[in-house]
Amino acid sequence: MRIWLGFLAIVGALCVQAMRAQSGVAAVADAPPANPQGILALISGSALRYEGEVPDFTCTEKITRSEASAKIPAGAQPHWKLRDRLEEVLSFVDGEEDHTLVFVNDKPTHYTHESLDGMRSDGLLQFVMVPNWIFGPLSQTHFEWIRWDKLNGRRVAVFLFQTPRSISTHPLANDQQAFMVAYHGLIWADPDSGEMTRLEAQMDAPKDFPFQQDDFEIDYGKVRISGEEFLLPVKATGEVRDGKLLAKNEIEFTDYRKYEAAVNIRFGDPDQP
Repeated sequence: MRIWLGFLAIVGALCVQAMRAQSGVAAVADAPPANPQGILALISGSALRYEGEVPDFTCTEKITRSEASAKIPAGAQPHWKLRDRLEEVLSFVDGEEDHTLVFVNDKPTHYTHESLDGMRSDGLLQFVMVPNWIFGPLSQTHFEWIRWDKLNGRRVAVFLFQTPRSISTHPLANDQQAFMVAYHGLIWADPDSGEMTRLEAQMDAPKDFPFQQDDFEIDYGKVRISGEEFLLPVKATGEVRDGKLLAKNEIEFTDYRKYEAAVNIRFGDPDQP
């Protein structure tokens, strides 16, 4: 069975109306801003301000993995079935992620993150924490003002984005073949501070890419690490279609804290994930 590297493993033209219907936010009827480029500049500055500034940290990653048949009628929703529930300790040290699998279906396990079959979330936090693939000076991303919305009771600005096919990814854990991909999607952000509150992205991949669909959604929130406040991912959802199979990971990032090296603890005789 092949192992999917989640969101970084993780179509063509963007259908704005369809994304509005799926976004889960309430549209606000209002005139567009007089200076959308000014708001976009705030968003870009806010998104990149942590580059090289986030301290090494650890957080708890709770993952619910589900699967469904991809053969569904047009307009129908997938019938998701629970695959498993995972809890991991995610460490971000020297700009790199490390995952330690602790529980499978609420039971201690001695199996490792690397031994998991199915869809994994490798690289997700690192990819979206400082999204320079969208806002970096070399990204050449196209932006377009879309609308005002309300998200969690707050008025937010929504922009469409489309990157060129310039992002390299290795979609399979047991295969080092790389693909050049692009992303398109929507960004929700506070118009005054520029802080992103939500990111939705769909991958635009070449025809020989292993998956036929690869999407993710990120919700950002304020967290504290060593007494300092950061805007980091707090929830994520990713979906991948591999032939007749749909896979979905729903993730909560909690208990952000300063990284401290520790001895790994393993438990005996669990069921294999």
